[in-house]
Amino acid sequence: MILISHLNSPDSREQYDVLQQHLQALHQDYGEYAGVRIARKHLRWYLKTQPTGSPADTDSMLGLLMRAESAERQLSLVHQHFFGRSRPQPNDLAATG
Repeated sequence: MILISHLNSPDSREQYDVLQQHLQALHQDYGEYAGVRIARKHLRWYLKTQPTGSPADTDSMLGLLMRAESAERQLSLVHQHFFGRSRPQPNDLAATG
């Protein structure tokens, strides 16, 4: 029998990937209107248990996330929280390609 005595904590990229997939699943399963609202409690839990910045930064981001009204806005804010910038938008990608 193999015993694992210690598992490494996921790095911020792994945390972001899991959170993004979770949010997208909520938005898809419940529709954008309900999914965005249901996602808020999950976002609070993720950010409070896995903070990536100072407590003030986390609280500020939570305030923005709790007021987000669209799936795209939630996903963009989460990206900004983890990477310090907004997610590229489709028009941004076309302009650089």
